[in-house]
Amino acid sequence: MFDKFIQQVSEALGNNEIETAIAQLQNLIMMADTELLSDIVLLSARYKKLQSDIRKDILSYDEETKANNKIVDGLFSLVKEIKSQPDRYSAYFKVEAEMGMAEQKQRVKMSSWQKDVLMDRLSRVKALHIPFRILWLDDNPDWSQYEINLLESLGVEMTSALSSAAGQQLLENEAIDLIISDIRREGKINEGIAFLARLAGTDLFRPTIFYLGEFDPELGAPPHAFGITNWPSELLHLVMDAMERKGPASG
Repeated sequence: MFDKFIQQVSEALGNNEIETAIAQLQNLIMMADTELLSDIVLLSARYKKLQSDIRKDILSYDEETKANNKIVDGLFSLVKEIKSQPDRYSAYFKVEAEMGMAEQKQRVKMSSWQKDVLMDRLSRVKALHIPFRILWLDDNPDWSQYEINLLESLGVEMTSALSSAAGQQLLENEAIDLIISDIRREGKINEGIAFLARLAGTDLFRPTIFYLGEFDPELGAPPHAFGITNWPSELLHLVMDAMERKGPASG
């Protein structure tokens, strides 16, 4: 995966697809949270400034070429540095692998465009360092391990419960920002929905996402639910919606 990524970025630069290369490198570096972040942000800003100057027609051809080549050289230098330290950038490829396995389990598949959007948002939200804790409420916890790994890659703290009673105890005693729940639980077809209804209007209520093996979107979300899906990618987007609403810790 790492070698393929390096090849794709190098090919994009060779074809002068600078915007594509910058986006790929920025996502990789932000997920790894390394000191190269300031370098890629600076190169991105320089490229945007160059594009603005080109639109305004204030550069000669030679000035445009020189500025463009300088940015490409800077990006190739980043590629070289990243290539020399593959272990530092494993987080990005771990996310890709976990997402692939989660999608295979759920029998769904993102388009390449949807994947690019997701990876870009994951890297940006992770960089915000938002303190966030999720209660995963499911009586079959092994089923959701890929998704839990993906959420932990965001810096989210995960805790779990097998029953509504255990989940309520955690809500009473610990700081929880969001619940991810199944619906069928403890031998009851709609226990997840019933539990959320019991929480509604109380101090224990938290935004709740229902995550299922199969789901018909035409049925809509249950009352009080923050969302419902069987797509790992949509689960991540819903969680990031909640994280962004909370925002980074003050101070």
